[in-house]
Amino acid sequence: MARGFFWIMGFILILSCSSNDNSLPIDSEIEEEIIIPEEEETFIPTLEVSDLQATLDEHPESGYSIGTISITANFEGPFTFSILNQSVDNALEIDSITGEILVKDSSVFNYEINTGISATINVRGGELSKTSNINITVNDIDDIEYLLSDSKLEYNQAANGDWIRITEEEYNGLASEILQVSKSGIDDSEYLDVSEIISSTSTPTTLANQTEIAVMPIDSYIFAFKYYVVEAIGSKGSKIKQSSISNSEEFIDVGNPLPEHSAINEEVYFVLKGNTVQTLNTAYLAFFKTAGLTIGRKDSSDDNTYYFALSDTNSFVELSDTRLKILYQGLSTNVKQW
Repeated sequence: MARGFFWIMGFILILSCSSNDNSLPIDSEIEEEIIIPEEEETFIPTLEVSDLQATLDEHPESGYSIGTISITANFEGPFTFSILNQSVDNALEIDSITGEILVKDSSVFNYEINTGISATINVRGGELSKTSNINITVNDIDDIEYLLSDSKLEYNQAANGDWIRITEEEYNGLASEILQVSKSGIDDSEYLDVSEIISSTSTPTTLANQTEIAVMPIDSYIFAFKYYVVEAIGSKGSKIKQSSISNSEEFIDVGNPLPEHSAINEEVYFVLKGNTVQTLNTAYLAFFKTAGLTIGRKDSSDDNTYYFALSDTNSFVELSDTRLKILYQGLSTNVKQW
């Protein structure tokens, strides 16, 4: 009896457990959320540089800033700049950090020598390297105006064909800085420097030194003139003349008469604005002095002397019988720089 009771109770317990757990299968699996990480994009550095075009007047100052190389990159650098080559040695320099292009040797920025200057610039950032092409156009300016100092304003206000009085320093500057300068009228070797200065007469006279040394080359332009004044008080109307034929004939006036000037026992200096009268052959220089003006002369170092005519003339028939040279000189060039 007791054994039957325990069997019945066990059967009831099994049925009870089975009815309470029917919502959770015995073999059920728990699902887990799996997160897959995104792949990182590969960084590719890029670098682009621009070319530089610039225009500037000739004779800039050394250190003048022409421009800066522009770069575009997707990284912060650092970047370095260097010159690979340039068409004129030492014309340019570059700031290796900023890429600023600067004038290095200002003397090569001369229109009569170089109308343009170019260069290739290397730009490096990290492992990347690019090149930039630089092209600079040089503008032509009036070199005489550029070289003048004290007389610059008067020169700018003058008309073409006018002679303007300048200083000795300005005259010497023109003689040394203008390209391909020749001296005409008289050369330092043609007179004895130690000899005393002898005055001419005060009569109106056209004078031309007899010389084959101090001549103007073919295709040249006179642009400056000096002479030694013994005495000139308010002198005006004197003229500069040139001949492409000989020392003694077919002279023509160059520019307008000299401006009024006064001086005693000193050299006076003049510059000509806008000369377009070019020599046709080897040319000679003559000087017409007005009444009252006396000009210096010195002993000749050779057997040559000078032609003269007591008037404003373009040809001579008389040659002085004194071995003297008239102290006047012109500067000319066959490269027109104004």
